[in-house]
Amino acid sequence: MASNKQALALFQTALLSRIYWEARTTSFDSAGELLNAYHSRFAWITDWNPMKREQYLGGFHNYASDHQLRRRWRNVWDARWNEHYFFLKKFADTDPDFGLRLAIEFSEINRRNNAIAAPHEQELVRAAVQLKPALLKTDRATLQALVQWWLQFEQEDESYARTLVREHFFTELRPWLVANLRVKTKRLGPPEPDYPWRQNCLALLADQSDLDAVGNPWTYIQDNAPVFLRASETVTWGDGTKRTVVFFSQAQMREVLQQPIPQNDRTALAEWLDARLADITDGKGAWANNDDSRSMALAMKAALLSR
Repeated sequence: MASNKQALALFQTALLSRIYWEARTTSFDSAGELLNAYHSRFAWITDWNPMKREQYLGGFHNYASDHQLRRRWRNVWDARWNEHYFFLKKFADTDPDFGLRLAIEFSEINRRNNAIAAPHEQELVRAAVQLKPALLKTDRATLQALVQWWLQFEQEDESYARTLVREHFFTELRPWLVANLRVKTKRLGPPEPDYPWRQNCLALLADQSDLDAVGNPWTYIQDNAPVFLRASETVTWGDGTKRTVVFFSQAQMREVLQQPIPQNDRTALAEWLDARLADITDGKGAWANNDDSRSMALAMKAALLSR
């Protein structure tokens, strides 16, 4: 068999699949025992790294699915989790196709166990695309699906998710962005406005001055106040320094306020902004004493008055 390259390749593919699914559906250790048996039986195989990689990738799923672990998923980055992730990332760092596969499977794990996206998904895809730009063509639909998932959670304006839309996928994803300007999602109870998701869609459309679907800005702002007044967040780091993360920029906000607005609605919006600024100053309401919200409200008012 070792002399028949085609048969050898097919056989090794079968072994890879067998190791992966053993680790995923049974256990990491069980796949290790199977791998040791293969070592003894198939001495003509000289590179066992691909097999080990499949053991770790399948084990990644199995470990994350443990019912005890799922209750503490946000604290999952213990020694064993790091061992799995960084072992796999070594392969992703030099093999962009595997890097994309790891991102896809990591996304599957996050969706199933945590119902949220993780920054590592974007980091893996960014590295894969940098190594192999052709992935933007060969795996275009897969990448767009990942971006749509990320944009349900990731708000930062400089995120890789938004960068991919701006630079590569805007035309194809525009209908999806428009459709989710008023998206509602069901978490524990009835469907509620999903403001981070709406914020992402609005920001990306604003970047292209493509806001006809928003309609009257005052109507949209009334229904989406958090999209604007929670448009940034200033965080104090352990060393005392501060960093402001922007979710919806003042430039994007100005684009929204350039949309047609009747005079009476313009007056109502100005009054609403004055009331929010008074609440912030007086320590009342959802944005009490929030300097980030104050800055956005002031910027909104300045943009409105400069029309």
